Amino acid sequence: MPAYSEGLQGPSSRPHVLRSPVTDSLNFKLLNGSYPRVPSSSVGILHVLCYTPPEGEENVPIAVNFNCTADLAAGSHIRLVVGRRAVGTKVRELEPPGHGHWQLEATIPPFSRHNSTLPNLPLTIQALTDDNTILDSVTFGEFTYWLPGMNSSALRGQQC
Repeated sequence: MPAYSEGLQGPSSRPHVLRSPVTDSLNFKLLNGSYPRVPSSSVGILHVLCYTPPEGEENVPIAVNFNCTADLAAGSHIRLVVGRRAVGTKVRELEPPGHGHWQLEATIPPFSRHNSTLPNLPLTIQALTDDNTILDSVTFGEFTYWLPGMNSSALRGQQC
């Protein structure tokens, strides 16, 4: 399904919104708090706009909207890292083509695969070459696993 752009940034304080028919019904986490408004790396290839969900059970799908200033078709690819674990990642370009707007889709791995007792794990996207050399990396937020006995309504994402 084609994606489309909606709500261009104007004089208001609302950010530019990229919508996808696949994720329109999902709530995206606004990037604020301990992370910069639009997390960017020092290299400047990756700029994360929003993600959803910020919390949930293991094996839940996650979507991240980001801008990329490099040509992804030219010998590079993007992956999501949850905690310290790289996960299988699908990336597709959002409309209009050629403007560097992308959406990453992945699945949150089982909590047992992490060497952590805390349910909050950082989320990072990485741009890599075909031989897996990291070109750029930016940590943009965190995912909170719903563990047995945990109040699952503590966090809710907001539409970005």
